[in-house]
Amino acid sequence: MRPALIDIHTHVDWGATYLSVDANTVSRAGAVATLVDAGSSGAANFNGFGRFIVEQAQPRVLAFLNISQPGLFCYGINMMVEEASDCRLLSAKAAYEVGNRNRDIIVGLKVRLGALLFQCCWTCLVRTSSSRKSTTARTFAGTRRVVGRTIEIGSASIS
Repeated sequence: MRPALIDIHTHVDWGATYLSVDANTVSRAGAVATLVDAGSSGAANFNGFGRFIVEQAQPRVLAFLNISQPGLFCYGINMMVEEASDCRLLSAKAAYEVGNRNRDIIVGLKVRLGALLFQCCWTCLVRTSSSRKSTTARTFAGTRRVVGRTIEIGSASIS
């Protein structure tokens, strides 16, 4: 058995987002056995990500689920609409439900919070979560780290 790498920040929802790459091509080129998608898909399109990316990829693909239901939906050539720019797209309940059904693939939750969006979106998430006994933040709790302008909340180990 040869040693292989784990890439912990990728976007492999190829064809669905401008930023994404093909999982098979990247894994072959870099001797990567496991790719962790950093929130390309959300609750509304995770089934497609699972079927067309995770199930068909040669390397193992794990994922952070984007709190925005459509995930990364409008990153293109000379255009960017942040997925958390409209609080109506954010759903802790939907993320919890999809995350709970896909524990074998989803290792955490991705929330992109730009400086101007922080107050609006965090308030929206806390309000949505605090009305339930088991919140999304608590369910995915474990490590919380800020990477650039992204908060990744997760508790899974990759082995």
